[in-house]
Amino acid sequence: MLKKKINYKMTQLEQIVFNILLDSEDSMTHEKIIQHIPNNKWNSHSVYTAISNLKKKGLVEEAGKVLIARTRAILYKTTLSKPEFYEAMHLHHFETLQDGSIDFVLSALTGFHQERNQEVIAEIEFWLEKQKHLIDKKDQ
Repeated sequence: MLKKKINYKMTQLEQIVFNILLDSEDSMTHEKIIQHIPNNKWNSHSVYTAISNLKKKGLVEEAGKVLIARTRAILYKTTLSKPEFYEAMHLHHFETLQDGSIDFVLSALTGFHQERNQEVIAEIEFWLEKQKHLIDKKDQ
């Protein structure tokens, strides 16, 4: 489980830049990020500000430098892989919005005012058994 403290609140442009980096297999320069923004209406300075904000939030880091036309350009990458990011987001959501209560999460998934039927209970029990099996395998 991730223990890293990250600020997940992002502006529209920060979300765009973060998703570009998250989907990229390689680190990217500021200019390369701009090239990947669909229907780019953002100026270069705004993109640089978004990158700086993402760095402050712990979502993006510098990954080195590359020489482009006799100038060193900074490479950027996300601090988390896509699965790590989604795990951390769900954990953050669970801890903050659901108050850490599994009952709130299950109620949201199954309908707050509906009775939990046997099918839903069976699915939850199956998932729990699968998790126990994974933990047992890990401990061996």
